[in-house]
Amino acid sequence: MVSNKDRRFIAMALKLALGCHRQHRLGAIVVKGGRILGKGFNVFETRRCAEERALDDNWRSELEGATLYVARATRVRACGIARPCAKCQNLIRSLGIGKVFFTTDDPLNPIAMERFV
Repeated sequence: MVSNKDRRFIAMALKLALGCHRQHRLGAIVVKGGRILGKGFNVFETRRCAEERALDDNWRSELEGATLYVARATRVRACGIARPCAKCQNLIRSLGIGKVFFTTDDPLNPIAMERFV
């Protein structure tokens, strides 16, 4: 189930995504205990995903059990599918992230949650 707190963090990730100037506009926020540990957005030139940037500069012990929020802004709809790619899924697993919430393109279920551990 998606709580109001989860919706708030997804909205923050979407705001980051809207700041990107590329076709694939994604934003990510990592949170633990209500505290934001990192933020990121796609950087096409360096081929770095939003998730990677949000998870940078944190110790693994800080990230274990944290929650990651990923949102994609599209030109047609407010949100698009933002499920992490295989590379990011492996990173999420290796860092022990507890849950990942991401936007979908389903207007009836715009936010999905998945565990990659």
